[in-house]
Amino acid sequence: PLADGVALPAGGTVTLKPEGPHIMLMGLTQPLVVGQRVHLTLRFKAAAPLTVEATVLAPGAEPGMGGGATQGGARGGG
Repeated sequence: PLADGVALPAGGTVTLKPEGPHIMLMGLTQPLVVGQRVHLTLRFKAAAPLTVEATVLAPGAEPGMGGGATQGGARGGG
């Protein structure tokens, strides 16, 4: 956990990667499968939650080579 979160400048982008800021899924009830699509709800300090869809990649795989996170639009739950 990052005590202060990750700064996301208005209109800007933040790259998440294993050696930098990243999202770690904890407490999963079943294993993730390469190619599986999962919905993640991102929560912000000063904005509404945003649900995104991400494709599970093999360890060490590069995003953009058959998957990665894409904005899925606002959805309930997740």
